[in-house]
Amino acid sequence: MSAKLSLGDQVVCHIRDNAFVSIYEEKYDSLEIFEIISIFDEGYMVYVPQSRYLDFEVKIDKYNYKKYNMKERFIDSKAAYINEYKIVKVYKHIDGMTCSRCQDFFPMAEPNNEDGTMTCWSCKKYPYR
Repeated sequence: MSAKLSLGDQVVCHIRDNAFVSIYEEKYDSLEIFEIISIFDEGYMVYVPQSRYLDFEVKIDKYNYKKYNMKERFIDSKAAYINEYKIVKVYKHIDGMTCSRCQDFFPMAEPNNEDGTMTCWSCKKYPYR
């Protein structure tokens, strides 16, 4: 997978025995969709619904959400780490942009900075928020 994924993109993954399996594995129990909530150099953290159990999932709390580069809104949620070899298909989240300062997503937003990024009204109005 050569395209860089963004926050909010949805990925389809193979699941077998409550674990992510490689796209090259022929046997899997189900195909499931997950949302990317954090990006690292070598992989991604995806949101795991409370109703779903996966091996190697992480409980996000007020002590580790910054370590995983996540927003506060994911505290008390579950997440799991995947790499590009666990992603079968990508549904890009293309209608909007993420604020370059607060990382909130704004539907239908367009770049408003010279470097092609977008800064939301709240961050421009209240730069110390």
